[in-house]
Amino acid sequence: MRFRHPSMAKLQAWLDTGPGEGDGRLDAHIESCAHCTERLESRPQETAGDVRSALIATLASPDGLEARLSESIHDRMAARGDLRLITELFGVPLRTAKIMANPRGEKS
Repeated sequence: MRFRHPSMAKLQAWLDTGPGEGDGRLDAHIESCAHCTERLESRPQETAGDVRSALIATLASPDGLEARLSESIHDRMAARGDLRLITELFGVPLRTAKIMANPRGEKS
């Protein structure tokens, strides 16, 4: 049986998870294999620009978020206005009843 070195994807996954976190046989192989160590060291390094671009893409707001938020705020403000009007309309008879029950304004 012929031995096969791990693929570059497997080596990258090993780097991403960190030594000692996965398959112990892979850890041992990489520690003792000059070929795999050289492949890891010669892989293209991410530049600061690549990392920055990836972060911007990851953290970017979803399409249409601003419009959806604006619409939601508008709807909530309209609902509050409607609620305020209803409260005032139902509050008038309640205040009138209180005044009628205590015409002299005495505190109870």
